[in-house]
Amino acid sequence: MSDVTSLLQRNLKSTTIKDHGNKMVSAAKMKCMQREKDRNYAMHAEIRASLRSLNAEKRQMTIQMQVEKVKKNKLMEQVYSDAIKEIEQKVAEEEALLNQTVTTPQKSNHSPSA
Repeated sequence: MSDVTSLLQRNLKSTTIKDHGNKMVSAAKMKCMQREKDRNYAMHAEIRASLRSLNAEKRQMTIQMQVEKVKKNKLMEQVYSDAIKEIEQKVAEEEALLNQTVTTPQKSNHSPSA
């Protein structure tokens, strides 16, 4: 009888260790996924801040260009127009990058699998 009890205790210990290992792996996976989400959030926030800055700069350039139109200063008007085109190109690049990296999360009621 003691051999059976000893065997059952060893199996129980083995199962407990295996379960603990699986839980540790699962916890590590969740931690990695959270870090990835945090990195993505920080990157998206940086891109959005850059877009706000570029759009503010574009607004200011547009105002300056209108002033030069009133003054009939064609050279400066062209300079501002070129600068605005460059800003629009940067905005398009930033928006493309943002759209490329933003994903819609899938809803799931399942717990993470090991």
